[in-house]
Amino acid sequence: MDKLTEIRKALEASTPGPWEVWEDDGEVKVQAKPDGPNICHVGKYGWGVMPQANLIAHAPEYITYLLQLVETQAQALEWYADEENYEQQWKDHGYWSDPEIDDDRGQRAREAIKLTQV
Repeated sequence: MDKLTEIRKALEASTPGPWEVWEDDGEVKVQAKPDGPNICHVGKYGWGVMPQANLIAHAPEYITYLLQLVETQAQALEWYADEENYEQQWKDHGYWSDPEIDDDRGQRAREAIKLTQV
């Protein structure tokens, strides 16, 4: 199993989100909402735990976004790496077409890069 598949399976096996940070009687925890199970206990309120709690609470959303980004960029790279996209193709109408790379002109790369500019 490759690393991306491993990450995807771990994400799918986790408690469905969204998750949120709760402060309960001085304790900070991350819980699935609404009224879902506790995901983790982070620590006592005021001990600098809120940034960690917020990161944990947003982890499923962040991981999903990063997986989509990696998959989209990998697909673009695979397309550019495919040598057939640089060759002319014989068409049934009796002529040679320009290589697909000529029509693309970097469009796939621009679309993959655009995902990082959210």
